[in-house]
Amino acid sequence: MKSISERVVGYGEALKIWDNHKYIGVGPGNYTLASYNLDPSHNGTTYQPVHNIFLLFIVENGIVGFAFFCFILATFFIYYMSILNKKKVFFCFILAIIFLILGFFDHYLISSYVGLMIFSLYLAVIGRLSTE
Repeated sequence: MKSISERVVGYGEALKIWDNHKYIGVGPGNYTLASYNLDPSHNGTTYQPVHNIFLLFIVENGIVGFAFFCFILATFFIYYMSILNKKKVFFCFILAIIFLILGFFDHYLISSYVGLMIFSLYLAVIGRLSTE
């Protein structure tokens, strides 16, 4: 119950930060600072990023960063789908589904070093599938 209530509070906090910084965001890695600025009365160990990488990404990078990311993602998606065979497309789709599921329940894939390494490994595997 405590975990669920903390996540619900985190989502509400993320939406408040989003309301204050819609267009350019708070900056990559600055979510906890924005959380502190929103409510400085808590203990320092209680400030955590929201447990959803998609919401965390858009709050940190804003509409401009999200649009730029979507443009890059669409460019790579169109390119890779044109050169991959159906078996490789299916495998990439499975990897993307796993990443999406993980992304909805925790923030470590973009907020910690180990998570960034796992994310890089995912991208490397998908990139390797595109080469013959």
